Amino acid sequence: MLLVYRMKLLHLISILICSSLLISIYAQTTSVENPTHTYADCKFHSLKSKDKLDCIVEEFSGNEMNLYVYELEKQTLKNNPEKIIIPSWYNFANVEYADILGEGKKMIFVTFEGNMGNATLQKILLVFHFQNNSFRPVLFETISYKSACCGKAQSLELKYKFIDVGSKRVSIQLDYTYNQYVLNKIQLDKRKTWSDELVWDNKNLTFYDGEQEEKKNKKAEFYVEKKIHETRLEFPPIHSIEMNKLTDLIYKSKIFDVLVDERY
Repeated sequence: MLLVYRMKLLHLISILICSSLLISIYAQTTSVENPTHTYADCKFHSLKSKDKLDCIVEEFSGNEMNLYVYELEKQTLKNNPEKIIIPSWYNFANVEYADILGEGKKMIFVTFEGNMGNATLQKILLVFHFQNNSFRPVLFETISYKSACCGKAQSLELKYKFIDVGSKRVSIQLDYTYNQYVLNKIQLDKRKTWSDELVWDNKNLTFYDGEQEEKKNKKAEFYVEKKIHETRLEFPPIHSIEMNKLTDLIYKSKIFDVLVDERY
């Protein structure tokens, strides 16, 4: 009887040891997966609330830029930061912060590489605004695009500026220039310039108005201009975007194709 009791006791001890090992391994695994940033890594901006600074850590990893947004408790970073992943194949991504609505909290402005390859490079501007307890993309535009092959080339350049900054009436003025080249010479008959404007919709918290983009797309005759409007129309409503799938959305977007033309 004593032998049986001892065997049961040993079995119970072995179970407890195994359980403690599993807990230890699990704890180590989860701690490795969590980012290990410190207060010294932070850039400080009010992103979620006008009354409080957040800690933002900008970090390249492989072909991506990761933005970690921590809430602060004095000089301590709270766990489980918000994470925004931006594709950046050449690690050219750049981040700026600005309060363009005058609400005391800033939006995140990220410029990064879009389509790329031999003699091809596109730069995209993606703007995030914190709303409904999450960061949401509110602007997604090509700001430059160059593509060349076989003695021919195309370029698209965008100059933009914000109007009525610091108010809920803010808008973005867009001035486009498109050129085609043959043997490095501009084909003047292929040169196009046009302007556009996107107005902040304070009700839906976005710069995009589907009804207005439909009208613009119907009026546009130039194929690049039409493709820009099509990209905006395809861009999902911001509240339906799953941020962990943002990279897939970018890669599948028509924004990569604004210079693709069968006649070129």
